[in-house]
Amino acid sequence: MDIAHKGVTSGNYQGVMGNWPDYCLDYYNVFEFQCTGQGVVSGYSYNCPTGCAYGACASEPEPTPFNAFTEERCTDTDGGVVYGTKGTVHGVNKLTGTWKTETDKCDSLTLLIEEYCDPNPGESEFLSVLHTCPTGCMNGACNPG
Repeated sequence: MDIAHKGVTSGNYQGVMGNWPDYCLDYYNVFEFQCTGQGVVSGYSYNCPTGCAYGACASEPEPTPFNAFTEERCTDTDGGVVYGTKGTVHGVNKLTGTWKTETDKCDSLTLLIEEYCDPNPGESEFLSVLHTCPTGCMNGACNPG
């Protein structure tokens, strides 16, 4: 546990095997992963009085808040479930609980994987839906009909 340095913890976190990098929840809080034994990973939020930057508590205050993305709510460039427009969503992955960016993509010539923000107010999570495009799928969107 070292909130002053960004680390990566490997193991099973909430039933998912992977590598879990520390990250900033917001400007003043870091989410830190640690091994709890036998390959199990736990995650904890800590307050950083000097602010959080790049997955660790800052050694001195940042002049302005830093976030590569606004990690307060989910964002979607195509505005939601829009099959005819390729979009990119940034939010909390429901499976892993970590902030992630995903782009709509074709899984086959007719099947689209559409990413969208949870429509419940205040949610930061995103979801995926599979959609069959009647006129085919290309470049992350259904072809116009």
